[in-house]
Amino acid sequence: MSPFESDAPLLNGAPNFRDLGGHLGHEGRRLRRGRVYRSQVLAEIDERDLAVLAELGIGAVCDLRGRREAGHRPNRWPAGAEPLLIAPPRPAEAGARKANPSEWVQAIAHPDFKPEQARAWMLELYRRMPEDFAAHLGLVLRHLARDDAGPVLIHCEAGKDRTGFVCALLLLALGVEEDQVFADYLLSARHYRFESLQRRAEAARGEPLPAHALQSLQALATVHEEYLQAALDALRAEHGNTERYLREAVGFDAQALARLRHQLLE
Repeated sequence: MSPFESDAPLLNGAPNFRDLGGHLGHEGRRLRRGRVYRSQVLAEIDERDLAVLAELGIGAVCDLRGRREAGHRPNRWPAGAEPLLIAPPRPAEAGARKANPSEWVQAIAHPDFKPEQARAWMLELYRRMPEDFAAHLGLVLRHLARDDAGPVLIHCEAGKDRTGFVCALLLLALGVEEDQVFADYLLSARHYRFESLQRRAEAARGEPLPAHALQSLQALATVHEEYLQAALDALRAEHGNTERYLREAVGFDAQALARLRHQLLE
């Protein structure tokens, strides 16, 4: 059985790592396997995981974290195989900070912080994503549309919010039906391990999180359909539809879109 047909994580130390391929896109053509991967950070992977990564041959990575955040938790790569970094010269540091789990921990531990505030935080975070990550999206789409583009990894810290938005827009650009885009996005609720974030949060505090903070952390550490819907609603309110957003905000026109589909769809 192919690892992509199993529910077991492909990487032990990054269970939210997965192949984005297999979805049906434009004209019923399927997104090729082994071309685009999505993941959480690769800071905790083991030697077995490094061997798997070496076999996958990832040649470029779009890291959606801010520079400071990435510096605290660098990825591990097989020796001699560190990929090209796809990143704008001025990344959206403010948007990255809002999506950084380390930022959440400081807020949720406050006695007055309520779980409903966590939900509002996430909705506002997603509403800003079409603007905050347009530059990253443009760079990764242009790279994937190249004739010589090899396998690419798109990731952030948890691999669910920033990565979820960028991968959703990639799938929509390829003509994948919206219900399938949401289904892929919601897989992170199954693959991302809440316990790992809880351990990090409690280690940073030096003590267990109070019960109210755990409830808030749960709202922040998973995915909900309404979160991604908030991003798509904001995008459409400003631009009307996905293709206009790609053209107007991302700088990715119809000709570039055709090249992308040619490269990624069977």
